[in-house]
Amino acid sequence: WLRVHAGASPAAHLRLLAHHAEMAGDRSRAAEYSWKAARNALRNHQPGEAQSLLLQADGLANESDRPTRMEIALDLGDARLALSDVDGALVSYQSALHIAWQLRQRSKGAEALVRIGRAETSAARYDTAYRHFESALRLYEERNEPSGVATVCLMLGKMLWVKGSPGEALQSYRKAERLYEQLRDKRGQADVSDAFASLHYDRGDLRSAETYYRKAIQLWNTIDDPRGVATGLCNLGVAWLERGSTRKAIKAWEEALELATLTGNLGLQSALAANLGEGFIVAERYDDASEILNKAADVAGRSGNPSLVAEVALNQATLAFKQGQWEDSVASIEEARRVASTISVPRLMGRLERVTGDLFFERYRKTESHPPRHAKNAIKHYRHAINLYVDAGSNLESTKTHELLADVLEVLGRSNDAARERDVAREIRDAYASLSDDPVLDGSPD
Repeated sequence: WLRVHAGASPAAHLRLLAHHAEMAGDRSRAAEYSWKAARNALRNHQPGEAQSLLLQADGLANESDRPTRMEIALDLGDARLALSDVDGALVSYQSALHIAWQLRQRSKGAEALVRIGRAETSAARYDTAYRHFESALRLYEERNEPSGVATVCLMLGKMLWVKGSPGEALQSYRKAERLYEQLRDKRGQADVSDAFASLHYDRGDLRSAETYYRKAIQLWNTIDDPRGVATGLCNLGVAWLERGSTRKAIKAWEEALELATLTGNLGLQSALAANLGEGFIVAERYDDASEILNKAADVAGRSGNPSLVAEVALNQATLAFKQGQWEDSVASIEEARRVASTISVPRLMGRLERVTGDLFFERYRKTESHPPRHAKNAIKHYRHAINLYVDAGSNLESTKTHELLADVLEVLGRSNDAARERDVAREIRDAYASLSDDPVLDGSPD
């Protein structure tokens, strides 16, 4: 009766259909209905409900129906990853990969490898993720599947960017962009536009970065992707904060945090809360900063991403020394150092060293006797940060650190050294376009 009266759109009745099918002893059909209901839940950004339905479908599916069990395992991994259960997601994806090999379905094997790489990325296990992406790329290229090749090229580009190889990342992004345009894949085009924006940001071209971030947000809006929009607003806010538009940045992050909360994505929630904390510090809203950073620390811990945990700790360190709480600041920096040492991310290590330099310089300025050792320590950490940012290919951050170093040298009376540091910073800013002669990074998006 339900199948007849549900009409052409039985989605609202799938759970009830699954229940009656199971009661009637038709476990295969019950599994199918539960699986379909779970996919609807995933599309509607309800990973908790999707996980429950997929576990139900997995228990109902016939043991011998390996193709269905493989698809359920892939979707279950997606639901678990959306809930920041990285280890659970990996178990599901590995199960799907095993079945794909048994069935000799190389395309599905590649799909599982991409998902494994994404899960590893979310936990900042970049080297392992990179290997899985490379394996998936070989399979997609062997089978001449452009959509899969584009997806992997995008993910490989992001890995190269994180590892401090922006030139190689650019080449990977360009290949992905060409394929996504041929396929008319708006989601892929949005992802690539966001990636190009980050390269512009790193080079200090904030105007172009904003243009590309806006293009990505527009594309995500057209396909009704709230997670994508939240990601774009997160990144756009960073560019706005760098340009001095603190209020605009805070407003963007608050809007994005609402979207990220609706989708249940803990990693994005943590990043946005951390950004809000940084914005509140710049605006000298220290009570608001403390509250949101405590929330960010909790969510980051639950997300399982050590990079986010370290970033939040560094913002807490900055908040502490801005209020003269030196011991608390040192404790937060040491926590960030402990966590950051477990992963190899030059950009994160650069920020760690710069915040440490900020702490020493702030203490030098606020201590009545102006102890020279604090200034010397600030100089040491700023120089180390510059080297790390250079390794990361981040011109903007290295430039900012040269200017901070110049400020320390100036207060110590070393005006000539300070002038040299400012000259270096100016040269880097002027030469930002030298990363590549690629027209994508020298022009504007269509």
